[in-house]
Amino acid sequence: AIDLISEVKELQKFNSQELSKLLKDTENLSLSHVTANGLSVQVDMDKLVRLLPLHLTAVLLSPQKDESSLRYLLSGLRLLYSLCEVASRHSKLEQ
Repeated sequence: AIDLISEVKELQKFNSQELSKLLKDTENLSLSHVTANGLSVQVDMDKLVRLLPLHLTAVLLSPQKDESSLRYLLSGLRLLYSLCEVASRHSKLEQ
């Protein structure tokens, strides 16, 4: 199962150049990175890219509209924008 909330929170700190560099050496679009807690995490970027727009739409339509949910939504949109930039350089991700 994919935990979109924690993945958005972890990956939103990377800009498109950093994401591109991390994806450069991967064959199956599985990204490995170390979290702020020091845990090694593997992210299936193919699945993340497919699910993120729908997930962010659900967050936007959620009745809960507090500051933390809006901040999370903005982080998710920033990540989505970075992934769109990265996709132009990685044909597997662009598909």
